[in-house]
Amino acid sequence: MPNAQRLLCALTLLLFCPSALAAQVTAVPEGTPPVEHVTDDEPPREVQAFWINVGPAIGGAGGGFHVSASMQINDHLWTGRFVSTEAILGGDTLGDLGVLYGRSTAGRFGLASGAAGLGIVQGETTTIGLPVEIQAYFRPLPFAGLGVTLFGNVNPAQPFAGVAVALQLGDGP
Repeated sequence: MPNAQRLLCALTLLLFCPSALAAQVTAVPEGTPPVEHVTDDEPPREVQAFWINVGPAIGGAGGGFHVSASMQINDHLWTGRFVSTEAILGGDTLGDLGVLYGRSTAGRFGLASGAAGLGIVQGETTTIGLPVEIQAYFRPLPFAGLGVTLFGNVNPAQPFAGVAVALQLGDGP
């Protein structure tokens, strides 16, 4: 088809059917080899990590300890935790066992996360509660770090909160 006829055809399509013009303009002449699509974009890397936190805690009834195991896939975080505190001068023990879900973000030398879930609180009575925690850890090594976990449990019988300074071991994000 000569160029003048192509131009007239394109103008006609533009006036009467604009969507057909796009098909006409993008048509590839016969005999043209296929062109592969090249992109600089890489598919997003899936982040998977697993670690444990172990350390002393203060809160609830007094001093105690905090132990948790966390699994991260991209920015999703699943944590199982056990917190126990005991009155320093003897008395009641207060703690919880919980499963939490939250979000986590990691940088070159650390990570931060927040999570909440469902747990069992043991103290003067046993009840169901809402465990919450916020983690901030410095990870100078790929397999270990040191940080702080703020924890709490919201429940009708014995709500409590505390802080743990813990060693973090595992494959960090």
